Amino acid sequence: MPNLTISDAAAGPGAVTQGTKTIVDLSLGSIDAMVDRLYLSRDATNASGGNVETTIILSNGTINANSAILGYQSGPGAGAGVGYCRGVVNVNGTSSFVVNGE
Repeated sequence: MPNLTISDAAAGPGAVTQGTKTIVDLSLGSIDAMVDRLYLSRDATNASGGNVETTIILSNGTINANSAILGYQSGPGAGAGVGYCRGVVNVNGTSSFVVNGE
């Protein structure tokens, strides 16, 4: 899979003015994913974006990514209305989170 993006505030048309909070709880299941780029939390591409937060909870399986971006701030800078971006990966049990590059 080329990209896995969760909580992408820049994906839709128009300004995003409210925050986005996503929790992907895989603790009762399993995942085996190989991706080129993993994005957790990407901000809006305008000055009206809110905060973007993403948490993935793993207990079994593997996420293997060539690059992982946990909190991608692509907007116009620290101006008025620009929120923060945060991505968190909780690795528990027998799971693993592998990043091959950056």
